[in-house]
Amino acid sequence: MRVTAFTRRLISSAVLLVFSGNHALADQLEGITEFTDGTPALASEVNDNNLILSDKSQDLEARIRLLEDTSTRLIRQDDAARYSRTAAVGSGENTTSGLVELEGGKLILDNVDCTNDPLALNKAYIENSRFKDITFVIKGDCYGDYWLIDGNNPDAGVRQEFGQSVKIFGDIGPDPDNPLPRPRLIPNPATGRMSLVGSFGGGLYLTNLDIVGGSQFGVLLFSRGATGSVRNVSITCEPSEGSTTLGVRIQNGAVPYFEGNIDISGCDWGMWAFNNSTVALYGDLTINAESMGLWVGQSASVHSVLFRDSVVNITSGLTALLVDNSTLELGQNSPSNKIMDITGDMIFNSSRVELHAPLRPDAGSTLSVTNSEVSVYPLAGGGDPNTTEGYLSGEDLSTITTCAGNSSFNAINRADGTPIPVSGCFNDEQWANLYTPPSP
Repeated sequence: MRVTAFTRRLISSAVLLVFSGNHALADQLEGITEFTDGTPALASEVNDNNLILSDKSQDLEARIRLLEDTSTRLIRQDDAARYSRTAAVGSGENTTSGLVELEGGKLILDNVDCTNDPLALNKAYIENSRFKDITFVIKGDCYGDYWLIDGNNPDAGVRQEFGQSVKIFGDIGPDPDNPLPRPRLIPNPATGRMSLVGSFGGGLYLTNLDIVGGSQFGVLLFSRGATGSVRNVSITCEPSEGSTTLGVRIQNGAVPYFEGNIDISGCDWGMWAFNNSTVALYGDLTINAESMGLWVGQSASVHSVLFRDSVVNITSGLTALLVDNSTLELGQNSPSNKIMDITGDMIFNSSRVELHAPLRPDAGSTLSVTNSEVSVYPLAGGGDPNTTEGYLSGEDLSTITTCAGNSSFNAINRADGTPIPVSGCFNDEQWANLYTPPSP
């Protein structure tokens, strides 16, 4: 067994305790034979003493090795170097016998190359899963089911750490103007699954990646108070036998950020946010779904800020937007007239919805408002958002819009700020006039 310098110091200390001349024997190892001046020492007694010390030192070595292997702040430099371009991980200042204490407990493995081994990410995670904050920089096509204890044997089980933050960055090269092809995360063929989950108070952070998969629970899942971010990522669903595919699922108090250049396509359902979750959207978001584009429900909140060139486009074969007992804001403080294209029905029930960018519904789309407060800038097909003629007339908007219950529907011509009246719907001004008694 390898004996480190640290262990040798412990052994020396143990020897000093035994042979220090302290005859009280309070700290003496059990079984040690004591020698006195002038008394011959038998070789068998010396050998027995040496054996006791050897067994004790090996026991100490095993315990220290266990502490090293389970510490969330220590890593061996030679282990880190197998994945990292720089062997010095962390500050590099606090080292002992080849160990490095990670600054803040953060492990960065910056060269996980799946080009010839798609299990490389899986192997790197399992070997280092004890760390609470891990960053992987990947190349090639990596199996995204990185929780598997044995990547080739699903029966061996999985390892999921509570309160863990996992960051996966695609290596696209040093030149932002001429990036390399984005690495991909793909399902492990042995399971057909992904492990792209932020949960139990942890976090999941994904950047510069193409993700391919299919799951009714979400190719990406944020749950149970998790946080995280998704940036410059495409998600493409593949058919999942016997189940409906979902691109992103956010639930149970999760708070992820989607920070631009997000594309979700090929899924039956694009993005779901529900049960007191909060989603922050920044920059471009494109959803092209078969049945449901974006569903926000059960007291959830989706809020976006569109930058100058940002767009939100949602296309669905059935329902593009469904907001139920929740809040949806798209394009708050949008500084330009970038158009929000929506294909599919929009259903708002017991919710507050503000679509700040000009909304261009597809010719076949309908808009249903029930017990909700809704504000939109509705464009005509091919309409210019900078001209008053570019917006739907009240007559045209009335043909696709229905209001029920205690609803306030505010349709506004953004070019001149005037309200667009909709048959059967009250806006804020009409409600105010209805309940405000006339002046004497």
